[in-house]
Amino acid sequence: MDLNIFIDGDQGTTGLDLQNRLRGGEFRIRTLPTSLRKDAAARRTALNESDIAILACPMPRRAMRWR
Repeated sequence: MDLNIFIDGDQGTTGLDLQNRLRGGEFRIRTLPTSLRKDAAARRTALNESDIAILACPMPRRAMRWR
């Protein structure tokens, strides 16, 4: 059985690397087109229709403060 994997943030370095590593296996990779990347409804649908979701989204700069 193929697993459906949704990669949210597939356009960045980490997302592209994940796609390359998972391609050709027993996975069906799902990504969103550029025009729908920030569409909350499209992201929600993709998340709910997938067996596994990987969030490879950038962290906001303000969240990177360690102090």
